[in-house]
Amino acid sequence: FISGKSKSIEFATTDTEGSEPEGPIKFREAKNPGYIARTTETGLEGDLTIDFAKTRKGSGATRRMAGTKWNHIPIDSDGLPITTSKEYKDSITNIAASLASGETVNIAGHGIYSIKANQKSVDAAMNSMFSKITQRLKKLGVLNSLPDSAKIITGGQTGFDEAGAKAAAKYGFKTEVIAPKGYIYRTQPGTRGDIADKAKFKERFGRSEPTKGKLGRKPKEPTIHEDP
Repeated sequence: FISGKSKSIEFATTDTEGSEPEGPIKFREAKNPGYIARTTETGLEGDLTIDFAKTRKGSGATRRMAGTKWNHIPIDSDGLPITTSKEYKDSITNIAASLASGETVNIAGHGIYSIKANQKSVDAAMNSMFSKITQRLKKLGVLNSLPDSAKIITGGQTGFDEAGAKAAAKYGFKTEVIAPKGYIYRTQPGTRGDIADKAKFKERFGRSEPTKGKLGRKPKEPTIHEDP
């Protein structure tokens, strides 16, 4: 089921150039400016893209950029995942299988300004989903022997991007946020809601403390790493 060299999930215990002690999340900027450039990068890098969206058109340019790797999870009138849907249940299986195979899973979806639910509610929904993914990997017997290449990426926007990164880090998965160049994020519809502030961008992710470390031991203090 798993090919290639494997390595147990663990958290960074030493700092590298540019690292900041905020949590087990790595940040980097997209190579080119603009939201579409960022979405292109996450779509191409992800072996599987999970898109929490109102319709099968997807959120923004996500479906177009992910191509055949795009998977839709429907959301309800408040903007939260419909957990009884076949798409939701299948996605848990697919995410677990991708991670077990050492692949990159891209989490995407609507920003908080596009839905009724607040960030706290979306965070709770994603925590629940990653709990199920963790249980699935545990049932498969591979939770502590995932390939080192297995990771979760997001585009770092409010809503599902932010919640996905925080939940993945909390449950001990290698997590990376690919921010739009200039660390831009949107707080309300349209460009008037754009904020370009690296510190504020990263503040939103807080300290996503992992629930457990390697083999269930209490982890050492994790760190955020940033590419120089």
